[in-house]
Amino acid sequence: MTEVLASRVNRRTVGALADGAFKVLLGAACLTAAAPLGRLLGVPVWLMAASGVALLIGGGIELGYTRSRSMRTYTRLMVGYDSGWVLTGLVGLLMACRG
Repeated sequence: MTEVLASRVNRRTVGALADGAFKVLLGAACLTAAAPLGRLLGVPVWLMAASGVALLIGGGIELGYTRSRSMRTYTRLMVGYDSGWVLTGLVGLLMACRG
């Protein structure tokens, strides 16, 4: 039993679990502190709450996929999800620069 578990848990799996856990924690922080963070960053509270929900859902799905999907598929899904956040950030930056 420990041999099977040890063969499944490698550096990539630990990294994937850490990434999912970080997203869940960040999403919970965004949700619980949506009002103060929104004022600090100059964005509406609903946007902070929506970002927190998206991070919670995405992190939870990532944690679930580490057990049910191959690491190759998981890595592709993670890159796609994180690329979406990068594009969203760039669009937000462009909109902020244009006023």
